[in-house]
Amino acid sequence: MTRTRSKAARLHELRDLLRLRPRRVTDLAAQFGVSRRTIERDLNDLAELEPLESDGAEYYLKHSPVQLNPVEALAVHSATRLLVHHAQINEANYRTALEKLARSLPEPARGSAHRSVDQLAERSSVNSRLLDQVAQAWFERRVLLFDYLSLGSTSGKPRAQQLEVYFFEISRTNLAAYVLGYERGWHKAVRIYKLDRMTNLRLANGPDASYDIPGDFDPLEFLSGAWGIVVGDPITVHLRFSAAVAGQLQELPPHNLELSEPAADGSIEVKARAGSAPGGLPYDLLAWIRSWGSEVEVLAPDNVREHVVADLRRSLAAYN
Repeated sequence: MTRTRSKAARLHELRDLLRLRPRRVTDLAAQFGVSRRTIERDLNDLAELEPLESDGAEYYLKHSPVQLNPVEALAVHSATRLLVHHAQINEANYRTALEKLARSLPEPARGSAHRSVDQLAERSSVNSRLLDQVAQAWFERRVLLFDYLSLGSTSGKPRAQQLEVYFFEISRTNLAAYVLGYERGWHKAVRIYKLDRMTNLRLANGPDASYDIPGDFDPLEFLSGAWGIVVGDPITVHLRFSAAVAGQLQELPPHNLELSEPAADGSIEVKARAGSAPGGLPYDLLAWIRSWGSEVEVLAPDNVREHVVADLRRSLAAYN
């Protein structure tokens, strides 16, 4: 990129940032990785194009925020909070997206959202090129090449993958990011990959580098049977929860849960549907079951009940 092109791109991004909220010169210099003097020159150039405002040491551009009704504002606020909690991805463009959402909020939600973004900036960040490669692969329909080390790998070495990206998902159980698509090299099947286990990412080139997402493939339907992100053969686990937590169960979203009427003793039986990993165990669901401790009992199927019993015995042995 030439120096002129680089400055033009920086001015464009600078304009967008200053429309979101006021910024200090030192903060802008750190974000762009340039000197304070460079930002000051950029601000002078920008002032010749648009009415640049200042409030003490902060600079901003006026904008007309989107008008939301109170319920819409709460919906956007909730979305920003979920993005803040999803801190595995903490990259400058990701934080800018949060600020764009926050811009439409009334106070005090807007100020709270901006403070959350500031806190995210203090945390460690993922490689922005990783996100850029995934986004380009999905939006441009280009095959994504990468190396991947699965948790169940026996060799302990990453394996090369060739993925037609169909979807980008955030797991509701661990808030981690996953990439879903058809792996055309080794597996020749639709697979799911955890973002932070993907390395050496690059976009494929050549006549076979492009692809089309099948018109009949619905990623939401594909993931509908998953408790978290495991989408193997579906399995239904029968559970009994004590009266002490029956009320909490009834307040949970109905996603993949079927609740019976409370029994005479106040306990409640639940059917939970989840995808199973090789070996027939629903690992995503098992983590949720363990979180209830002694308030839950696995009734069926036998292999899941036996696995939980053995796991509890190992835990007890550790304390003995």
